[in-house]
Parts: sequence; structure tokens; C-alpha cells
Amino acid sequence: MKEMALENIAGAIMENEKQDRLEQVLADGEMILNRVNARLDKINKLQKKMEDTLKAFEGTVYLKEWKLEKEGVK
Repeated sequence: MKEMALENIAGAIMENEKQDRLEQVLADGEMILNRVNARLDKINKLQKKMEDTLKAFEGTVYLKEWKLEKEGVK
């Protein structure tokens, strides 16, 4: 009977350790996903800024070409 009780206790301890390890792995995974998400947000903001800058540059080039065409230089 004592042996059976010890086996049950040992089994319960092993289950608790497995559960603790699982919770730690899940927490680590969540932390990694949060970091990746933050990096993606930064990349998306940078891409948007670059797209806006490109639009502004293209607009400036178009305006200069239009002015030159209007003046008859082309």
C-alpha cells in the first residue's frame, strides 16, 4: 500500500513538472510572438513612410516635367 501511495505521489509530481514545463514553453512562445509582432509593426511603419516619400518624390518629378513641358523646353 505504501508503495502504491509513493507511486501515485511520484506520478503527480511528474505531471506537475510536465504542466510547469508546458506553461513555461507557452510563455516563451508568447514572448517570441510579441517580439516578432513588434518588429513587423516597425517594418510596416517604415514601409508606409517609404511609400509616402516615394509618392512625394514622384509628384515632384512630375511637377518639374510638367513645368518644363509647359515652358516648351521638351
